[in-house]
Amino acid sequence: MQTEITLSPSSLNLMIECPRCFWEQMKEGIKRPSSPFPSLPNGMDKILKVYFDRYRFKGELPPELKIEADLEDFKLLKDQKTLDEWRNCFKGIKYKDKDSGITLKGAVDELLVDKNGKVAVLDFKTRGYPPKPDSVDYYKLQLNLYVYLLKENGLDTLDFGFLLFYYPDELRQRTKFKFKYDLAEVKVSPKEGERAFRKAINILEGDKPNLSSDCEFCRWRNT
Repeated sequence: MQTEITLSPSSLNLMIECPRCFWEQMKEGIKRPSSPFPSLPNGMDKILKVYFDRYRFKGELPPELKIEADLEDFKLLKDQKTLDEWRNCFKGIKYKDKDSGITLKGAVDELLVDKNGKVAVLDFKTRGYPPKPDSVDYYKLQLNLYVYLLKENGLDTLDFGFLLFYYPDELRQRTKFKFKYDLAEVKVSPKEGERAFRKAINILEGDKPNLSSDCEFCRWRNT
């Protein structure tokens, strides 16, 4: 039995998919069977962070953001040291609920700051194809949790964030790939992030949820 529980956006996505699988993973360490995770998105994520850091050092926005008229008054967060810690998946940005002792942790990609000092989350998404109509909705919980964490750590956040999708377009000379991008503005709410966190706490403090007929893993374990 785990004495300390740390939740992440991915574990709260699991809660939405199946409270039973979520409870068993967090309370009993029973995880769903996993498939190999592709290394390309993780490698691209590191490259993008280095790329953005170069523009941070110059005090500029990358071209992907600079051409957006609504971002003329924004800058990248200057505090590289803090951002490096919040980016780190082992450290991240955290908030511990005092009553339950359960911690919520997230690893942000980038933060934008407007002229009034308010912060907006920017998250990179690398994929092999252009974003689909429902792609933004899939990541909305993640952004809501990030702004909730930022609020609890004393930052003044805006009510919107951004998803920056990168995907390959064509292969040029030998190993030189051309990437396209799409920037999506997303309405976010720290209250929705807190609501999801509280729901997770309530589930974990209760009895083990029933098997879900809608969950293929519950059906598989029950055969």
